[in-house]
Amino acid sequence: MIAPNAQIHLEILNPPDWASIYFGTSTLLADYPLQSEGKVPIKTSLIISPRVEAPAESQEIDIQLSIPTLKRVNGFSATVTIPYTPIFNPTIGITIATPVRTVGPHESVTFSIDVLNKGNKITRVIPTIVGVDPSWVPTINPPKFEIPPGEQTTFSFSIITPYNFGWHNEYGRFQVNFQTTIYPFQKDSPSSNESIFLVVNNHGFSTPGFEFIVCLAALIGIVCIIRIRRKKNS
Repeated sequence: MIAPNAQIHLEILNPPDWASIYFGTSTLLADYPLQSEGKVPIKTSLIISPRVEAPAESQEIDIQLSIPTLKRVNGFSATVTIPYTPIFNPTIGITIATPVRTVGPHESVTFSIDVLNKGNKITRVIPTIVGVDPSWVPTINPPKFEIPPGEQTTFSFSIITPYNFGWHNEYGRFQVNFQTTIYPFQKDSPSSNESIFLVVNNHGFSTPGFEFIVCLAALIGIVCIIRIRRKKNS
């Protein structure tokens, strides 16, 4: 006499909205063990596909295993909990309202840089100014910031143009790198780097006080013309 196979049903209890979870085979067939303490190994696959926004925090997946009653063989049901933590997704969005500015020599310029955390956990963002001549007096604040998922903060990059920044078509180009890491820090957790470029153009030929000199020269010229006309009329 051949004994019937046991049908084992697997089910995800309360499926989370942060992932798609399913079994390779949700109904399995297995021979009943001939001994009361006997074991019959069977295998299936549990596929977990987390969404991009899945929180990178410890989660629990509840699985119910059930075997229906078959004649004289009683049914059985049990629940198993599997711990799972989605991988950290270091993603940010960077927005600059005015990436190109036009100024004269020895003027202060500040760029506002908005950084949005598109990742799935609190992210520490560290900006770094890359290869800028110290004569431009570059600064960026804050030096680092922890941004919750879905929120943003503003970094301010400032420079002061040199005194000799006045020749036609002269410009300054600046690179700022943003490194993103998980917060609090976890060893072997992924990180990312993203760079932006900012440009400062000049007004054309000028030097500090050049506009005042031009205005003064124009005023002297007007005064001279008025005096000449008065002499002719007299």
